[in-house]
Amino acid sequence: MIALVGLTYALKPSFMPYHAAALEMQWTEVPENFQVLIIALMRAFGGACIALSCCVFVILWTSFSKGARWAHWCIPLVLCLASLGGLYAMSHVMIYTQATPPWKLSGGILVFSLAGFILAKPSQTMP
Repeated sequence: MIALVGLTYALKPSFMPYHAAALEMQWTEVPENFQVLIIALMRAFGGACIALSCCVFVILWTSFSKGARWAHWCIPLVLCLASLGGLYAMSHVMIYTQATPPWKLSGGILVFSLAGFILAKPSQTMP
């Protein structure tokens, strides 16, 4: 899910509908220098999501699959922290604007990550 969110933000040529609601203007009404900044921030966020997904995949492919105890709690912990950061940013938008960011997606990722953290059962080996 995080990789798909990252791709969406990294490749979208304009802002999201909730951005329009927060600014109370359409993309074409946003000054060009602000458009450049918004797209840069969206691409940075998208790139961070893609990088996070790649890191989790590498940990799964290497350490987790070999039974490293730390990987069992590291993956859900990192995903929880990333989700909390996203929820924090979205709550800021919801408090100060009329926009409704996709908080349910981040909330769902947080719930499943917390479940993974709580239910993690590390193997006997520890590198």
